[in-house]
Amino acid sequence: MRWTKKDINTMCGTLSTFWLYNRPLGDSLSASQGAAAEVREFLKVHRKEAVLAGLQDRINVIAGRAEEYAKTAKHYADHPEVMGSSTSQMIDRFNNLAEMETRDVDKLNVIIERIGFEGLPPEVVDFDPTAPAR
Repeated sequence: MRWTKKDINTMCGTLSTFWLYNRPLGDSLSASQGAAAEVREFLKVHRKEAVLAGLQDRINVIAGRAEEYAKTAKHYADHPEVMGSSTSQMIDRFNNLAEMETRDVDKLNVIIERIGFEGLPPEVVDFDPTAPAR
């Protein structure tokens, strides 16, 4: 089964985020080039682990959001006087948001499982997060 473009972009996005957190903040070109070289060397050995860690971080953030949406829906259900006639709409809205986030977590877990079985797709193996955007 082929990887979808969205899955590949998600994995490449984790590497881009990794680079954003590891690049120097100054304007020094030599510092930036040195950091880019260090990141490229690190990713030669630890690319898969970096992608998996990035995906797990995303899962944690999204799951936290889903939990907050569910708590908000419960709050509106417990206190219908807050929104009056709009209470049921607000409950539905936040429950739907929680469901969407939960589906996103499930999709990311599937990507993690697939990486475990198949490894990274070639597009992710060849992706250089330190290269200028195209």
